[in-house]
Amino acid sequence: MKLFLDSSDLDQIKDVLSKEIVQGITINPSNKESKANYQLHIKEIVDLCRSYKDGIPLNIRVFAREPESILAQAIDVSREFTYDKLSLQIPIGFEALHPISTLSKTGIHVNSIYCFTAAQMQCAALCGSKYISLCYDKVADDEGKPEEILFYAKSFVYNNQLECQVIADNVKTSEDMELAWKSGADIVTVNYDVLKQAIDHDKTTEMVATFLNDFQEWMT
Repeated sequence: MKLFLDSSDLDQIKDVLSKEIVQGITINPSNKESKANYQLHIKEIVDLCRSYKDGIPLNIRVFAREPESILAQAIDVSREFTYDKLSLQIPIGFEALHPISTLSKTGIHVNSIYCFTAAQMQCAALCGSKYISLCYDKVADDEGKPEEILFYAKSFVYNNQLECQVIADNVKTSEDMELAWKSGADIVTVNYDVLKQAIDHDKTTEMVATFLNDFQEWMT
């Protein structure tokens, strides 16, 4: 089971990597940035990921919509940044299956994103996706059953011996992190604030304060 940070903030990425808590980075930079700024920003993140131990997975969003444009942009991005642990995020859809399968066959890793059902995840896995991502928070908000979807998707991948990892994307609470892993997610993605909230706990802070206070009284 792995934990990915969902952030494009350089300071947040540096901070989390220094603590050695995450095993990957997922980023969604604003497409309002100029092309030059966008490329420079991505390059800085790629360099951070490459320099961390033996390098860690990095997921970057493809912004194109039409299949041929998705394919062309994905190839351009993979050539420009030349990082062997780079995966390109492509929104799932019937027409998107062509670029997903084509890229996968050429050795370019794909993360099929915005999945809301097990069937979407299963089809993306059959097309060769390296990652299949469930919109965990959105499914939960719609009173769906994200844990069941994760279980069905993971079982499908396992039973068919597919080289694919199941992602619970954009998880919002520490409780949901636990549930997602328990339900079969290989990877949980969280933002910086959720990660901090999952690790810091009021009771832990209270216990530390009590101990230090008692220790100070004992020393005096």
